[in-house]
Amino acid sequence: MARKKEDLTFITPDAVGHDFEDDDYILNYKPVIEFVEPDIQPDDGDDFFEPEPPATLDSLRTRTANVIEGYKAIKKLTDLAQERIDQRVAAAGGLEMILDPNVDSHVIEALKRKFPDEDPTKITYDMYRNCLDAQRRNQPDLPVVTGEDIRAAKADPYRTDFGGLGNTGGQNRAEISSPANMVKPINISSFQTTVVKKLFEMLTPLISTLVLDLMNPF
Repeated sequence: MARKKEDLTFITPDAVGHDFEDDDYILNYKPVIEFVEPDIQPDDGDDFFEPEPPATLDSLRTRTANVIEGYKAIKKLTDLAQERIDQRVAAAGGLEMILDPNVDSHVIEALKRKFPDEDPTKITYDMYRNCLDAQRRNQPDLPVVTGEDIRAAKADPYRTDFGGLGNTGGQNRAEISSPANMVKPINISSFQTTVVKKLFEMLTPLISTLVLDLMNPF
């Protein structure tokens, strides 16, 4: 829409030129966007930010006891869920998961090592429970606060490096410091050396036959 003007000009059919001022305004219009600061709402005074009362020894003990009871309740629920899952699997006649040799090759190789007498291309429910039991047996002990720790805390009440905060960079990663990782990682260099030796031992009979054939072509 063209801008309103005080003086209107009527273009006659015989006129040679036209006024493109309005069109130029539309094509080159640039809006001005400015930040408008919102109104500041007054607060309710100092009472709006009431500080929490300092924790007492009894309140900390109560909170700790509640956390322990909560963990005990979770354990009971997980045991009940496991029992019901076992019953359903038994009623269904078992449970199997088929593996793809191309996608799950690393899992198949692990099953060959763990269950050499079983079919490595599938995971049964009994194999799954066997692995869970082995993981439970091999898991590390839970951290326990010892008397030495208490004495160290009394000697240095400003100590703040609990829970791994004193470790250097890179040592708090889950794959290194997590207690769930009871299986040690593979030494890649040693593994490659061992695999290359075994591969050469497997190829030795073929290489020997090839060498003998080349030495005695007739």
